[in-house]
Amino acid sequence: MVYNCTMDIEPVNVAKKLPILRTLLECSRLRFSGLVKIASPSSKQVWEIYLYQGKIAWAAGGNHENRRWRRYITQAKFPSEFDSSSYLANKSEKPIRYCAVLSLLQKQQISLEQAKLVTENIVLEIVFDLQVQSLSEELTFSNVRFPVLNESVILLNIEQVWAQVMKNWKHWESIEGTGISPNLLPVIAQPQKFQAMTPEKIYAKLSVLLDGKSSLRD
Repeated sequence: MVYNCTMDIEPVNVAKKLPILRTLLECSRLRFSGLVKIASPSSKQVWEIYLYQGKIAWAAGGNHENRRWRRYITQAKFPSEFDSSSYLANKSEKPIRYCAVLSLLQKQQISLEQAKLVTENIVLEIVFDLQVQSLSEELTFSNVRFPVLNESVILLNIEQVWAQVMKNWKHWESIEGTGISPNLLPVIAQPQKFQAMTPEKIYAKLSVLLDGKSSLRD
């Protein structure tokens, strides 16, 4: 059974202004199956969006990929004994973490809802990061056509994914108001001075959070 995911929000039509959305919508129109690879010339980051018949089945790449994975499988309450490193020897052209989710689902060790939650969150975060990166530079796109994820059980509508990303973006901007990325790793620049100005309990909490190791998104 294929789970065609909807997010209960109206799609947006701003593709003329946004090359990322334009590329993905063209893939949707053509019912493209394969891989869209997106690269940042400045940071050398690479993102991969996997599609099947014009819908998003998975996404990977960018900064903090391990942190992103741990965060979302924890939120989805994957089995505590689950170890994704066992999939690292996978020689398939399919993404490792996608194979892990599919395997757990097939073995009935996670539910369809758990698989859906992880897939949605990873895709939304990566498309959000692409939007952030595209504000500072022109990204490059390349397509590789092959039915790589033809056994996908969770497929996300591109317009609805983008609409949710824009909703998340507006929310983030309303909080931060500076256009900074939630992937930044904040650190207290002058800890002694800051400690002198801050109540002890608050400083103790902030010094743990703002340690240069956890992102704003974490």
